[in-house]
Amino acid sequence: GSQYDGHSPIGGREAIESITPDALRRFYDDWYRPDNAAVIVVGDIDVARVERELTQRFETATSRGSSPDRTDITVDVATEPQALVVGDDDQAEGYAFVTLPLATSSLGSPEADFQRDLLERLAFDMIATRLDNDALRGEAPFDQAGRSSSSIVRALSAPEISVSVDGDGLAESVTAIVDEYERVVRFGFAASEFDRAVASQRSANQRGLDGAASRQDRSFADEYVRHVLEDEWYVMARQEFDFVDEVLNRATVETVAYVFADRYASSAPQVFAALPSDEVDGAATADELLAITTGAGARPLDQRASTAAVGDEL
Repeated sequence: GSQYDGHSPIGGREAIESITPDALRRFYDDWYRPDNAAVIVVGDIDVARVERELTQRFETATSRGSSPDRTDITVDVATEPQALVVGDDDQAEGYAFVTLPLATSSLGSPEADFQRDLLERLAFDMIATRLDNDALRGEAPFDQAGRSSSSIVRALSAPEISVSVDGDGLAESVTAIVDEYERVVRFGFAASEFDRAVASQRSANQRGLDGAASRQDRSFADEYVRHVLEDEWYVMARQEFDFVDEVLNRATVETVAYVFADRYASSAPQVFAALPSDEVDGAATADELLAITTGAGARPLDQRASTAAVGDEL
């Protein structure tokens, strides 16, 4: 139902084949304007000289075209749970995810937003680890599980747990994800899994700092672009390392569970499954998946053991 619905990224065949030079020039003049541009230069450069040259090259540029108003492409966040199952002739393996979407919101500062996002990442990592370990022990209807995101448009925050699945295991797999969400709300996380998740995040943070001196120019440029287009918080490597370290020092198993429970209570779960076309008929329907999602609160659940046995066999 959004502006993206029914549009392919490069346009349809008819639109591409019927384009004219005049239409291309009009589009260029409308949108490629000085007031619509940011110049980002990264490298081993004399900053003052490059800035001076950019000013000389661009300060006399004037806008052509009509400067049209931008179309509102905001995607409204769903307020009710939804489910969708699709078949794809070219897909070799099925997958499913349960997303907890919310509109991107600010807590009042980049630091507060960053902290919330980091705590949510810890929560989803722990849930993914639980489910992936179930799969590794052969105790799950899916092959693997992981944390992912459908935050593919601006103003949408959509973290999720995804699993690889066959059509006949779809209902059980979605149930496993939704029940794990519900289990966290009821029982929280174990201290041991929280400690492992924090240790993993600390390692990633250290790798980021250790590799800062060898980052490629393109990586810096991409980060500047996101800062310009999406207001992404931009700090240097040492600043980011210190702030992440501070957040991890303050985090507790209770605060991480609270942050997740707050998102779960505030969002409307969205279930999506894409399967090979020949597996759709034997799979759960969208209505059945929706019922699994909306019925989670009424299902009896046991608290997970704080540690899990490895087992005697590979």
